[in-house]
Amino acid sequence: MESPPGNSGHASTPPAHCGRATIAPRAAAWKGRVLLGSAVSGAKSVVKWVLGSVVLGLLAGSGVAVAQTSDFGDHAGFSNASSTVVSSLKIGSTTDKESSATTNATATGDDVTGSDDEDGVTVPSSIVQGTSTSITVNVSNSTGSTAYLNAWIDFNQNGVLTDSGEQVAINKTVATGTSNSNRVLSFTVPAGALIGSTGVRVRLTSTSGPGPTGASGNGEVEDTLVTVNPSCDGYAISPYALGSWELNSSVNLTLVATPTGTGYAPYTWSKSAGTFPPGLS
Repeated sequence: MESPPGNSGHASTPPAHCGRATIAPRAAAWKGRVLLGSAVSGAKSVVKWVLGSVVLGLLAGSGVAVAQTSDFGDHAGFSNASSTVVSSLKIGSTTDKESSATTNATATGDDVTGSDDEDGVTVPSSIVQGTSTSITVNVSNSTGSTAYLNAWIDFNQNGVLTDSGEQVAINKTVATGTSNSNRVLSFTVPAGALIGSTGVRVRLTSTSGPGPTGASGNGEVEDTLVTVNPSCDGYAISPYALGSWELNSSVNLTLVATPTGTGYAPYTWSKSAGTFPPGLS
């Protein structure tokens, strides 16, 4: 092999299994000619060796940026969901882009990645078993096509959003031209919903039926939490009408309280207002 013009440099030898060839590392232009077509023995092996090093560097992430193009859900209790971010389709007033999901148990992982774009879903301070309620989602769509709004609540707290009754909004259409519009999603909390804090996922997508997980079209994903409280049971009191008694006579009256719901015993009696007449307690 001829010496590279104007450079004496020291030799570099690839591993034995790659063949042998001599190149001058300090002569970038000359090295380029060797890699692109030198006919010396072992040159092909040198090409493989050098390119192999480059590929390994890429796989190890040595200075190579990963494109941030998507918005991900951020509740650690759910599997990932994502959509490609476009400024023309969003939940709330802001969007941001991530290369991967940043999750935690409080569904605030995305708040510390880029900008805090979790600003479009409003849930009640709590919801109650067996009652009707709603969540509000602020949406904008200027894509030129209809978009779709879907929402799920993990009522049985198992981390899976495909269980019966957990999708509380199904393909609610958002017409193009919609701007900063509050959509009220009404639903009934199952009577058997588990009590406590649980996850909520809302997706606005260019695709119909995106499902609660996976990548789907353009749009945005927002996760949050809501608290499920037990139902407030009523009690039927009997007798509800009192009879008549003679003055100065002794009367014993038994009142019975019967739960009208699932019941949370024990219960206690108490005077809610007023004062008892003398001798009555």
